[in-house]
Amino acid sequence: MEDMADIVMVFGGTNDFDHGDAPIGTPQGRTPETFYGAMHYLCKGLIEKHPSAIIVFMTPLHRAHEKCRRGFYLKQYVEIIREVAQEYSLPVLDLYATAGIQPQIPVQKEMFTKDGLHPNDAGYERVFKRVEAFLKAL
Repeated sequence: MEDMADIVMVFGGTNDFDHGDAPIGTPQGRTPETFYGAMHYLCKGLIEKHPSAIIVFMTPLHRAHEKCRRGFYLKQYVEIIREVAQEYSLPVLDLYATAGIQPQIPVQKEMFTKDGLHPNDAGYERVFKRVEAFLKAL
């Protein structure tokens, strides 16, 4: 990333939820071996690298399947992102709660996603409008 970035946006968590093997960890974790720890590590590292930038986190979108093979729920990861970002006073765009895309509802899955996870053009347009409004409000 550019050293002189004005805005840093982090849109993550869904791959950690579904593909990662790292445990969730505890709120006290500070090393990247757990999701909690990696969130703390990332927040602190971004603030140190970009102390004057606006740093924003975006939560994952809903997906067709929200329980992973390890038994965790996507909502747990969303809550951790919100919790840790708040601890560092970093704004969070909660797309899980506000994107208006719920692929567990068949008409929305067809209208806004390619596969129940990845947005299609209409889904990206919907997300873009949320991001644009959020950034303008900062």
